[in-house]
Amino acid sequence: MSVPKLKGLVAIVNGASRGIGAAIAKGYALEGAKVVVAARTEEPHPRLPGTIHSVKAEINEAGGEATALKCDISVEEEVQRLVDQTLSEYGKIDVVVNNAAVMITGRPVVDTEARHFLLGLRVNLLGPFLLSKYALPGMMERRSGSIINIGSGAALSRNPGGSNYASTKAGLERFTIVLAEETREYNIAVNCLDPGPIKSEAAEMLQPADHNWASYSLPKAVAPSAIFLAVQDAKSFTGQIVHRVEFRRSWP
Repeated sequence: MSVPKLKGLVAIVNGASRGIGAAIAKGYALEGAKVVVAARTEEPHPRLPGTIHSVKAEINEAGGEATALKCDISVEEEVQRLVDQTLSEYGKIDVVVNNAAVMITGRPVVDTEARHFLLGLRVNLLGPFLLSKYALPGMMERRSGSIINIGSGAALSRNPGGSNYASTKAGLERFTIVLAEETREYNIAVNCLDPGPIKSEAAEMLQPADHNWASYSLPKAVAPSAIFLAVQDAKSFTGQIVHRVEFRRSWP
């Protein structure tokens, strides 16, 4: 019987009430990690299944260990509390997955309200900054840890109406590369994972009924590459923008 890949590690996965975040949280737990399931969703959405409590329950029922903590990743005080509660519960943070995001698309710049553009910036860029900022001191002290930012092919998009989401995901890639250099001396890995097209609950809600899902994968397909990245350090694999569909092909 193989040893779980993440045995003894503590991971915070945000945006984990459903979709990619939930799949990564469950995958980590199956590999032995203690997982903090973080998101804003404590009650079921009328059109989107899943809450932090339901994901925690699934993990625990499967024999894993998880804690559900409510957190709006764009609010500094809530991120601080998330980190403090995790440290109080488990004593350390080994892995951070910055997955929470909002997709604001469909309107050209001239028709986009500033508050909507700022919402994208706060969730998609400020959120990863905040959680990294508050999780890093403990990682730096132990000289180990891994931060995984969930990116998107939208970072290279030219699609009209997608300036906000594209800008934030492009920014997240650059944030990843710079943070990797800042933390290299502390042996911390920082990487950005593009999951590719995923048939998540949110994607299904946003697409028309006749949408062609042939090229899409289910959220659980992201877990193996996210597990690999969780155990990396600055000497083995850091500062990379990687694509899930190329895992075990062109990388590592």
